[in-house]
Amino acid sequence: MPGTIPSGVAGTFVHLSFTHGAASCAELAARLRAFAAGRMTFRHVMRLEANQAVLGQSPVEWQEAGVTPADLGLESGEWYLDDVEASTAEELTLEQALERWPIGAWVGLGVRYDLPPGAEGFPAVHGACAWRIWLAPDGAWRLTGAIEYPVSSVRQDPRWEAWLAAFIADAERAFDATCRRA
Repeated sequence: MPGTIPSGVAGTFVHLSFTHGAASCAELAARLRAFAAGRMTFRHVMRLEANQAVLGQSPVEWQEAGVTPADLGLESGEWYLDDVEASTAEELTLEQALERWPIGAWVGLGVRYDLPPGAEGFPAVHGACAWRIWLAPDGAWRLTGAIEYPVSSVRQDPRWEAWLAAFIADAERAFDATCRRA
């Protein structure tokens, strides 16, 4: 399948974290959809949910009690989110997922795209790009992206840094954000 990264293969992986002023998950999703148009091929959405015990209680119990991660003094909003439901069987669109899943303090949204080979021959292989949107304990919406290619030769090519810089610059404009590369 194009864009699928075989497990155990040394490849190219870049994590991107964006600082922006978006007011909602829907706003970030709309910006993501616009950024992806013509650049990436939508694969599926995933519901990200806290599904591990936090301070002795399940996230569902905390949520039902009206307790947020911030109330518990949790500093990071992403560490406890796991992919728990992918839309591949149901083939939900991004819009349908936003209507169906209540995105908030204990539930985030994951969006997976395929990256086709570059128009000018670079990168020459299919890649993948995964995005995560969630509400951080400080009340701000967070956005991260991960770019993956199945081979390390992509990052060893002299064109890689220019390609990645252009991708990041386009994303910063689309999200009205600054990007930190991890």
